[in-house]
Amino acid sequence: MLFHTFLHIPGVGDRIEQMLWRNRIFTWDDFLESPLSQRLVGRRYRTMVKYIERSKQHQDNVYFFKKLLPSRELWRLFHHFRERAACLDIESIYVNSSHQVTVIGLYGQNQMKSFVNGQNIEDFKDEIARYDLLITYNGVCFDLPVLRQQFKMSFPHVHVDLRFFLKRLGYTGGLKGIEREFGIIRPDEVKGLSGYDAVLLWKKYQKGNQQALSTLLQYNTHDTQNLYYLMARSYELMFRRIFAGHDHSFTLGPEETTIACLPTCRQS
Repeated sequence: MLFHTFLHIPGVGDRIEQMLWRNRIFTWDDFLESPLSQRLVGRRYRTMVKYIERSKQHQDNVYFFKKLLPSRELWRLFHHFRERAACLDIESIYVNSSHQVTVIGLYGQNQMKSFVNGQNIEDFKDEIARYDLLITYNGVCFDLPVLRQQFKMSFPHVHVDLRFFLKRLGYTGGLKGIEREFGIIRPDEVKGLSGYDAVLLWKKYQKGNQQALSTLLQYNTHDTQNLYYLMARSYELMFRRIFAGHDHSFTLGPEETTIACLPTCRQS
């Protein structure tokens, strides 16, 4: 999707991008090579050529595009930068008028890592620094503010909050309900558990119940890993939506279709 994007160029909005696509100018190279480009965009032509050439030079720099793209369009970066993307989900308890993080789940590069308060949670800062793109569900309102407050850290990453991205596709409500709409079935051990249960499990662990911690980590793992599948599916759905009706010569190829469902993400 990145190479089909023109919205990051100053002065280019949805109308111009859609006009280019209608005229079969689907990629940056199409724009540079098409004899129609200058006539279609008029005085914007030189600026667009300049930014396309800069985009090609910086095509592996996610922060170049973060500065230029509207925040609601950052989802377009997912496929190209998926090897540097991580899904993030936290569990917490409310203590003394503030949230205290109990578990942080981080899934990226086909690896799931769990950080537990009182064990290895301080390692989270080094691990998150390995990634450039974060995927959360309601992370704008909850996960990131809580982490900023507790760990006094910043998140310069590109951030895609699936709560708002999925809403554009017509999916609303809590994460578990949306998972069911996508056919995701959690294992019996954690099926039906909620954030409230996560609090109770942590309290049991604090009293010495190791099985409670194991269940909590399993619950958080599904919260975290399932975000990757939802990101891949919603990326595909939005890709198809915005190109619906265009007489395009390309299709959503294997490299941009849904990434295989994770082992923990069973479908009905």
